[in-house]
Amino acid sequence: DGRRLFFASDRPDSAGAPSRDEDLFVAQREGQGWGPPRRLPAPVNTDQPEFFPSTTRDGTLYFTRRHPETGREVIARCRPRTGGGWREPEILPAAVNAAPDQFNAWVDPDERFLLVCLAGHPENLGQVDYWVVFRDPDDTWHGPVNLGPRINGPGREGWSASVSPDGRALFFMTARPVDDPGHGPERDGGEGAPGRLAPMSFGGLLAMHAGPGNGLGHMWWVDAGFLADLDPRGRR
Repeated sequence: DGRRLFFASDRPDSAGAPSRDEDLFVAQREGQGWGPPRRLPAPVNTDQPEFFPSTTRDGTLYFTRRHPETGREVIARCRPRTGGGWREPEILPAAVNAAPDQFNAWVDPDERFLLVCLAGHPENLGQVDYWVVFRDPDDTWHGPVNLGPRINGPGREGWSASVSPDGRALFFMTARPVDDPGHGPERDGGEGAPGRLAPMSFGGLLAMHAGPGNGLGHMWWVDAGFLADLDPRGRR
């Protein structure tokens, strides 16, 4: 409802105690601003890094945690307790934690599906791909399903994804090249041909560095309607 802001930080807590790694914090909406952030208590935060929180409508918290025994980054979930506080975190099943490492999962507010970055999965199109996992009301998970070459690919490493509140747009971060030649630097080898960069000013060089398609991560979006077509339950 926009009244709470969850985020990850290595900042000291409200008492000034330092953190050894990332922990999860929350701030409450107060008028036109935000109240002081407070670190979430145990069992959410531990002496391992916790980051990239995502919440459902009922207050269930999904986040990435480094597993203390394996050192893998895994997706965990904490259900809220009646009256306040949190239940013990659950490490989600293999349908979600399906790769050597997984991180930065975004959960649908109604908990119908989860978007997750999988690193090193044998069916990845790049080093880190975006995948979706679908959930039944009885907490059975189906997948994971790769979002496909429209989103993933060589050199298109994933960092984070989310869907807009109205469910219409998928936002994702990627280092993919810009396919539209009108956004790229002019080259003197002709369209689509190799060649050296045309002369440019220092300001033009800085603008190219800051623009998309330069090998760094940038934010992109696409119509989210295709996600429903990936649901394996509709293809049985």
